Amino acid sequence: MIIMEINLEKLSDVEKLNLINIIWASIEDKDNSLPVDDAHIQILMERTKTVGKTISWETASEKIKDLFK
Repeated sequence: MIIMEINLEKLSDVEKLNLINIIWASIEDKDNSLPVDDAHIQILMERTKTVGKTISWETASEKIKDLFK
């Protein structure tokens, strides 16, 4: 295993988000070996109820940007 030291204070917010995306994409759960507790299952069930009722990330991002104008 390679452990890297990254000074998060030196990264921009965009670089931090890119790092999160890279790490997230690298996680595989082929055999469902990641632990999931009851609270997490409840959240996942709630999310499936909202499919199609949410706005896209692009729309949300624009709304957030508008707040800071």
